[in-house]
Amino acid sequence: MSIKNLSLLLLANLPAPVFACAICMTGDPTLNTMGTEKLYEGRLRFSVDYLNRTETTGVAGVDETKLKDNRLTLGLAYAPTRRLNLAIRVPVLSKTFDTADLSRTKSSGIGDVDLSARYTLWLDDEHHPTQLFGILAGLRTPTGREQFDSKGNSLDIDVQRGTGSWIPNLGAWYGYYHYPYFFYASSVYHQPIDKGFQEFKAGKALVSTFLAQYALNYQFALQFGLDTRWSTKNTQMGETDQNSGGFIAFVTPGLVYHVSEDVLLNLSLQIPAYKNLHGEHSEGNSLRLGVTYDF
Repeated sequence: MSIKNLSLLLLANLPAPVFACAICMTGDPTLNTMGTEKLYEGRLRFSVDYLNRTETTGVAGVDETKLKDNRLTLGLAYAPTRRLNLAIRVPVLSKTFDTADLSRTKSSGIGDVDLSARYTLWLDDEHHPTQLFGILAGLRTPTGREQFDSKGNSLDIDVQRGTGSWIPNLGAWYGYYHYPYFFYASSVYHQPIDKGFQEFKAGKALVSTFLAQYALNYQFALQFGLDTRWSTKNTQMGETDQNSGGFIAFVTPGLVYHVSEDVLLNLSLQIPAYKNLHGEHSEGNSLRLGVTYDF
């Protein structure tokens, strides 16, 4: 038994553009919405996730930009069979973008909606499985509308609520269940297929998650994860963003609290542990808080 369980800056006086956009944030986004526990047919889950993250690009005092990203993601997942889980995630964003010239831009509203599916290909035991393996597939849709300033100019791509492009993904997952222990691993490849706002195209990305959980009792569980992301550089308006892409790994301690039979709380903190990012590009800690309810 297992306890159930988230810049384009063109300064007029600079000769070259500086832009970045974390299209694929680190961590398996299906973990809270779909859950990591074994499925049962007909399960309907509603989830709410809060995320707070920061990102800095460029050289301090020259072309540095700072992004503060707060988002609330509403999720709904349904299992038509014990092997298939379907989900939709709708983010509501609030972004603040500060530049080297001391200007500040804000944007808020609904972002790009994610559709996803997880299918179990193999179980070691049909009735009481301890090991499961399957595939993940998803699609990020361009539902976030392009935002403009008071003069009609498009806002920086980093402060936009979406990218205006379609981004499908495909991957695999594995789960091992042996109370009080639980292990989960997934790796998902993201491939943007078109250009979005301002001819922006995100780099290809491989996002992986390794999660271990230990149940202290039937209410509390401790988690420890390793989340990684490798990505190629972004491009925009024919220019390659030299301050984007590369590899980053986060260690992710977390806590799960089983409030009741149908309500679950999740709290985790992603802490950068290793960075090999291109150019002048840094990502800070990410705080995640989630609540799920099973109908």
